[in-house]
Amino acid sequence: MKQPAPRPNAQKTALIVDDSRAQRMIFAKLLQHWGYQTQEARSGIDALEACTKRHFDLILSDWMMPEMDGLEFCRSFRALSEEKYSYTKSREI
Repeated sequence: MKQPAPRPNAQKTALIVDDSRAQRMIFAKLLQHWGYQTQEARSGIDALEACTKRHFDLILSDWMMPEMDGLEFCRSFRALSEEKYSYTKSREI
């Protein structure tokens, strides 16, 4: 099935995954300044759940988190069967 063309003025969405509330807030403000609508997740598990409910154009993930680290989250995210592509980026502290 062919996907509809994106609207020219559609707002991009970003998911920020980090166990640090302060880091999530910093990245959210920066991405909002760049025109992204943001959502935050405290862990890779919470992020995977969010990804099953919504598409994100960009996902920024911390590398070291409890329960599921950033690398494991990226692998699990890429294993999801989604029709749309999201760019995932893990960062080291």
